[in-house]
Amino acid sequence: MPEQVSADWDNISPAIQGALPPLVPYGNPDIMNNILAKILEGELECWTLIKNEEETLGIGTFEVVLDVPSGVKSLLIYSLYTYIPFSYDLWGILLTRLRKHAREKGCHRISGFTNVDRVIDLVNVLGGRSDFRYIWLEV
Repeated sequence: MPEQVSADWDNISPAIQGALPPLVPYGNPDIMNNILAKILEGELECWTLIKNEEETLGIGTFEVVLDVPSGVKSLLIYSLYTYIPFSYDLWGILLTRLRKHAREKGCHRISGFTNVDRVIDLVNVLGGRSDFRYIWLEV
C-alpha cells in the first residue's frame, strides 16, 4: 500500500537507493522524492518481503513498462535490495510470485538490471536470459 510506504519511507528509501539501476544518475537529491511520488501515484510498486511479520528480508520496486515499437509489456524490476543473502529456494519463491503478478498485469516477461552473480545464475537456471548488456554514454 502506498500509504505504508510513505509512513515507513525513512527505512525503505535507503534500500531503494542502494539498489538503483544504472540508468539513474547517483547523487541527485530529487531522485528519491521522484521515486516516492511515483510509488504514491501507483506508477511504481514497492514490495517488502517480511519473515514472521517481524524481520524485513528485502525491498523491491517494480514498474510495468511498455516497449512502444513492439507493444510488448514487461514487469521491470526497478530495484531489488536484500538485507541477507537469499537462498535459491527463496529467490525461486519470489520469482514465482513476480511471474504471477506480471501475468496479471498483462506482461510478457520480467526484466531487470543486476550485477549480482547469484541473481544472474538463478535467472539462467530458471531458463531466463542474461546475455545482454545495458550500455550508456554520458552526454
